[in-house]
Amino acid sequence: MKPETRELDNIFASIDNTYREAAKRLAITDTEMDILYVINLEGSGCNQSCLYKQTGLTKSTVNSALHKMQERGEIELISGEGRNVCVRLTDKGRVLSERTVCRLIAFEEEVFGEWTQEEWELFISLNRRFLEQFRKKVESL
Repeated sequence: MKPETRELDNIFASIDNTYREAAKRLAITDTEMDILYVINLEGSGCNQSCLYKQTGLTKSTVNSALHKMQERGEIELISGEGRNVCVRLTDKGRVLSERTVCRLIAFEEEVFGEWTQEEWELFISLNRRFLEQFRKKVESL
């Protein structure tokens, strides 16, 4: 393995570990954090299938977490068209989200806010390029 590849893998792993540490410090599970994060990005709520796709978590992991969150009164599951289920935060869930995920989003925005426009554009461009090229390689498996 090239040193650059090893370093990149270490950076990705360290970023993941930092988010896990944040979840631990905020007293939520990694899965709950991922779910809250996607709901925040989507706005007022999202389809349950959106959670599988955007988090990369299995359906059973997401379903299990959603039912626990529903039991605690943090989300509501609303039947949609066909088999679609919409996930929405309750008032209790919005408080939880503000206390946890919204703080992390603010941290991210602070960090990115310290970058120049050129740095930001280069970061996005290179990450997008890596994703597209790597995805094509994986699809060829």
